[in-house]
Amino acid sequence: QDYENIIKSSAGEIRLYMENALKGLEGLVLVIGATKLDSWQKEMALAAFDHASAEFMSLSLLSREGERIISMGHDDKHVDLQKDETFNTALSGRKAISTAVEIRDDIPYVHIAVPVFRFGSVKEVLWGELNLKSVWDVLEGIHVGRTGRVFIMDLSGRFIGHREIDRVVKDFSYARPEILKKLHESGKVVQWIEERGRG
Repeated sequence: QDYENIIKSSAGEIRLYMENALKGLEGLVLVIGATKLDSWQKEMALAAFDHASAEFMSLSLLSREGERIISMGHDDKHVDLQKDETFNTALSGRKAISTAVEIRDDIPYVHIAVPVFRFGSVKEVLWGELNLKSVWDVLEGIHVGRTGRVFIMDLSGRFIGHREIDRVVKDFSYARPEILKKLHESGKVVQWIEERGRG
């Protein structure tokens, strides 16, 4: 029972961190979309947000074609935005958060994309790189069971937080679909034992 409370509390911390980051970007998008800011004013708005939001490694305002209109911080320019699912979801008018698939300077991060609407259509995309170090710190502080292994998966079973960082960046998925099914259907903590070979 104590393990369940520890896991629920930690999951709540992580969810709140992600929700607050997303709400911050949505607030910035409202300012950008609702007012007629010139390029200098947009840059000042992004700079002020970037200064106040240390959890973001970088922040960019992107055109529909994926070109950087304004950029703060050291963003990952190696992402092919035209093929990126997170960016394309934002272009379709919905906010999106990527899975953690990148590591820079030993810090995991995710991309968050929020559409900027003007006159009912998406004109730009606000693109942030959210530092997940706080999420990893929460995982490091949880010790349950014999091994103490705790990790975070998205609903498809893909790891987004794990002490073995290779499982996140190399796109490992949890291989047992029956466990995922049980997690989807259960409203409670599900316990299982994973047998792993020794190498």
